[in-house]
Amino acid sequence: MKQNICVEMLQNGKPRSFSKFFHVLSLDEERKDGQEHNRGHTQPAPLQDQPEKMHKMKEHLTQAEQAEVSGRWSTVCEQYLSLGLYFSSDSDLWLRLHFLHICCDREHGCSSRAATEARAQLAEIYLKQGDLSVALQQAERCLRQAEDGAWQDSSGFPLKTRAQHALWRTITRQTDAPLQSKNYAKAIALLHQALNIAKDSGSKSIEGEATYNLGVSYQLSGDHTIAKKHFNKYMEICQELDNASGLGKAYRAIAKSLEREKNTEEMVWCLKKLTDGSVNSLLCDLVDACLSLGNIHSDMGEYAQACEYFQRSYEGAVNLGDFSLLQKTQVLLGRAKALNRLFRSDVQTDSRSSLQKLLYWKENREWDESIRECPPPPPHSQHPGGSWRIRKEWFIIGILLVILSAKVHPGFGVKGGPLKPEITVSYIAVSIIFFNSGLSLKTEELTSALLHFRLHLFVQGFTLVFFPVSVWLLLRVLALTNIDQWLLRGLQTVSCMPPPVSSAVILTKAVGGNEAAAIFNSAFGSFLGIVVTPVLLLMFLGSSSSVPFSSIFSQLFMTVVVPLILGQVCRGFLREFLDRRKPPFGAVSSCVLLMIIYTTFCDTFSNPSIELEPTSLLLISLIIFSIQISFMLLTFTLSTRANSSFSPADTVAIVFCSTHKSLTLGIPMLKIVFEGFEHLSLISVPLLIYHPAQILLGSVLVPSIRTWMTSRQKALSFSDPV
Repeated sequence: MKQNICVEMLQNGKPRSFSKFFHVLSLDEERKDGQEHNRGHTQPAPLQDQPEKMHKMKEHLTQAEQAEVSGRWSTVCEQYLSLGLYFSSDSDLWLRLHFLHICCDREHGCSSRAATEARAQLAEIYLKQGDLSVALQQAERCLRQAEDGAWQDSSGFPLKTRAQHALWRTITRQTDAPLQSKNYAKAIALLHQALNIAKDSGSKSIEGEATYNLGVSYQLSGDHTIAKKHFNKYMEICQELDNASGLGKAYRAIAKSLEREKNTEEMVWCLKKLTDGSVNSLLCDLVDACLSLGNIHSDMGEYAQACEYFQRSYEGAVNLGDFSLLQKTQVLLGRAKALNRLFRSDVQTDSRSSLQKLLYWKENREWDESIRECPPPPPHSQHPGGSWRIRKEWFIIGILLVILSAKVHPGFGVKGGPLKPEITVSYIAVSIIFFNSGLSLKTEELTSALLHFRLHLFVQGFTLVFFPVSVWLLLRVLALTNIDQWLLRGLQTVSCMPPPVSSAVILTKAVGGNEAAAIFNSAFGSFLGIVVTPVLLLMFLGSSSSVPFSSIFSQLFMTVVVPLILGQVCRGFLREFLDRRKPPFGAVSSCVLLMIIYTTFCDTFSNPSIELEPTSLLLISLIIFSIQISFMLLTFTLSTRANSSFSPADTVAIVFCSTHKSLTLGIPMLKIVFEGFEHLSLISVPLLIYHPAQILLGSVLVPSIRTWMTSRQKALSFSDPV
């Protein structure tokens, strides 16, 4: 049969078809020889013994050659695609891959509809095989080729949607490795990308799954606030799709985050939604919810309710056929019933004293401690170091977006424009930032560190005296270079800024340093900076000619000092509510700050005489990193001298608090001091670079500084006299 087909192809003048046909048969023979050692497995029959498949190859190969001669490349690809789809069995997978690759890897016709469908097929095959890099490559190319047309695959399904589905599944699978290694930042970034693709696909079910997966990753990282937002969005999608089981999954996930946050009241509400029949939960989720509710009621001494939920969990375990779960629920149910009888009799007779209850507990404590509750949930997942929590990628991206928006349409935010920044920014936005700072600042935490005068003097002196003077001397040298003079003046503004309220504290806490000292110096530096920073700015740079010195300080008082004091007064009345709810103070200030940055750059881009030179920007970035590293080394060296009397924990606070500068307080101050100055945005650029740079550098150094501090503390403890 093989010889007859070959002879027929040659007689019909199809030498290329013959060559390809013979090549496939040769590949089949090589595969057969290579698999002979696998005698324990059933081997498929060789192609030359399957006449139907050989005739099918001959038919499509000859038609492809005929189309190729006439230059109909899309028809050529259609023929190879038909062969790829024909070999659909698992034993013919190699043939399917062979013809699909020929279809889409050709020089001509590789962008045709057939080639695009072949790429979708390849992406799905490689995804199934676990070759994620190749699957991602094929899915991305398929999407690029399909997005400009309304092509459909052989079954009538839109190729663009099919490519998006494959790309979403592939990127989602890529998060398995970073999640296992607890690299949550990378996993979350990938899942955000997957969510965007899912949204673009128009499939609500896929968007829901992508949203849920992203919520789980935030939950594992320990950021339960954002996790709950994604779970709530997933819940909305499930309600829209009438997906009852998905609703149950969403409630369970939210309850888990509430449990980690120790928000018992809302967690109980979620768990009861899972158990009261209003949500069609999976049986395993129902059992888990009943166990949790039983333990909660048991801890509260409400043993009758605990018995009810443990009974339901026991019945669910029976239906699941899970023997270990059945044993656990039996023990918990028995214990709850015993305690219910004991304390119910105590309430009825009022004859059991507190001493008798204590004796009862002592007699049963070993049994009680062994079965008191279900095994605790997995340890609360933490971010990979405090550094991850302070990497506000969204804020950095927001800065870039508002600058780009100002470039595209500066007229909206320019002075006198529709946004009216001379009112909304100069007064309202700045006041909101400092009121928010006053509301969030826990002044009661500062008393414990108040008496460490030498440390405070060191930090504040370095930050507000040594730092600006050193940079001023450095700028005398840099002025001889070709770096943009306004960017150099921006370096001086950075040096005059007070320490930040958040980042230095978070990094100090991540290392395990003197957190109280970091809190005090960040807060005190912020208060001190309200007075000192404007003076330093006016001293080193001079004020804008349009704003007199007295006007600057009167505006500072009304928009900075007064809102800050009001925030502190309001905090006195709302302390319990704020501590319980933990409002997103940082996010509020950052959003308002983006508005200020936007209007600042609108003024710049509306002035055609101002332009930013890329070489100067790069040099300024390198100088900023050099300054940070140098000053961190200097503060470390000075605070670890033999006669410094600072502990290792003090050194950690000193290193971070002395070298960090506040963007949240700095930009509004610049806006006030240099209001109407045409180069204000250029002066602001170094501060915008310094903020993410200090967080990035500090985050990288956290493990090394923690190791040093731990070893140093051990050495000091061993050297102490007994």
